[in-house]
Amino acid sequence: MQTDGLDEIQRRLGYRFQRSSLLIEALTHKSYLNEAKEADKGDNERLEFLGDAAAASVKAAFSEELASCDRSLLATGDFKTDLQEVCQREFEMLPHYRTTREMGPDHEKLFEVEILIRGERYGVGVGKSKKEAEQMAAKHALEKLREVKTG
Repeated sequence: MQTDGLDEIQRRLGYRFQRSSLLIEALTHKSYLNEAKEADKGDNERLEFLGDAAAASVKAAFSEELASCDRSLLATGDFKTDLQEVCQREFEMLPHYRTTREMGPDHEKLFEVEILIRGERYGVGVGKSKKEAEQMAAKHALEKLREVKTG
């Protein structure tokens, strides 16, 4: 991320980070590092809560700019993050992910994950990894929450 981009982010947030490297790490999604072949750099999983909060603030401040960018440090389609934000706002709690099944041989394993919010099942997802299954379950949970909200 260029220095002028960091300055603009900090100006819009109304906060100047003493260590800009932490801001970069908080805004960098693991998938970006994999695509950019920069696996030696830090991503926001280490700073998960700061990363989620910073990402949400930057998304809000730069929504138009991010929509038009071809490439961003922020991952698109991160359903887990979106669901976490909705759950914190609407329910003042985080969703609970539970692996319900593992299917197939080790080299072709599929995982089934469900999401519970306040003990109620809101989504189920299947994927080749637990992370992929969690993303699919989060997508389905968001769809269900939208249906419930629009009634």
